[in-house]
Amino acid sequence: MYQDMFPNTAALDIKKLLNKCPQCVYAGFDPTADSLHVGNLLVIINLLHWQRGGHNVIALLGGATGYIGDPSGRSSDRIAISSDVIANNVHSIRSNLETVFENHKKYVCSEGEDKLKPVRIVNNDDWFQIGGSDQMGNISAGHELISRTVKKDVYGLTLPLVTTEEGDKFGKSAGNALWLDAKKTSPYSLYQYFIRTKDSDVERLLKLFTFYSLGEIKDIMFKHKQHPEERYPQMCLAEQLTTLVHGEEGLAKARQATGAIYSKDVKSLISLSSTDLEQVFEGAPVVNLLLSPGITVLKLGMLAKCFPTENDAMRIIEAGGFYINHQRIKNINEVVTESAHILPNLISLLRVGKRNYYIIKWQT
Repeated sequence: MYQDMFPNTAALDIKKLLNKCPQCVYAGFDPTADSLHVGNLLVIINLLHWQRGGHNVIALLGGATGYIGDPSGRSSDRIAISSDVIANNVHSIRSNLETVFENHKKYVCSEGEDKLKPVRIVNNDDWFQIGGSDQMGNISAGHELISRTVKKDVYGLTLPLVTTEEGDKFGKSAGNALWLDAKKTSPYSLYQYFIRTKDSDVERLLKLFTFYSLGEIKDIMFKHKQHPEERYPQMCLAEQLTTLVHGEEGLAKARQATGAIYSKDVKSLISLSSTDLEQVFEGAPVVNLLLSPGITVLKLGMLAKCFPTENDAMRIIEAGGFYINHQRIKNINEVVTESAHILPNLISLLRVGKRNYYIIKWQT
């Protein structure tokens, strides 16, 4: 899990310290957005490992350093953030951290809650800090300061960055963030991201992001070799991470949403709210329509802008390429009714072809 340690003797010294009295470990989180993201998750999981080992853990919110910024790995300066925005971001990130630590204690940790020392979440707006221009620079500066002032041994650790397939940093700056806030990234989207993990990456991610032992991971990968089509390691990864971030309720929602897409069963759609549907079919156009008598399937398709022309609509519908709530509709003159075509939540899910979805919100 560790990429670098500071100073050079840290690897040997830390092993000795772990067997002595509980240590104190902290990690900092920058309030540059109103949620943490998957790029931060590995750091949080590492703090959880220290907590599970009986150590004291501090999550540091950068209420003060948020004004200064941290341009590490960037070619441009970070835009200044107002005090109101920083205060809101700090509040939201504190909520992210409290949720993950609580979900871990309730749903993931099997060692008993009594063993876990409570996490301390503090804000460095309460004091002044100084540091270098990148993370290792900050760590070495802190090491030098503490060594000189209190004459004690202190160590810095860095973790590998989570990256995309192209090797880019997987964080909010790249525009592809998976947020820990359910309002910004749904439990379904988080779950599906890890379900789609490549076979070549999944073992490493299980070691980094879950609390399975190495022996358990070996067994998981053995099952995968027997039946790779079942994607068992990916499911283990997705389920534990979704539970950690969103709790058992969030995992249940992710499973419901998965069923809504892949089971092709109208019953699975009924279990989802209109908000859930919009999150599941992210990017699908949402159209508000007044429910009035006599709307035909052809007219519905045109009102929802599913087809460029009426001729295209007639051709595709009659050929069997149009669906309402997973049910194929081929009759262009079939009249839309509440009982046959509209879900109890006053939603209709339209599909053209294999993957072009449209959400209709009916107004009565």
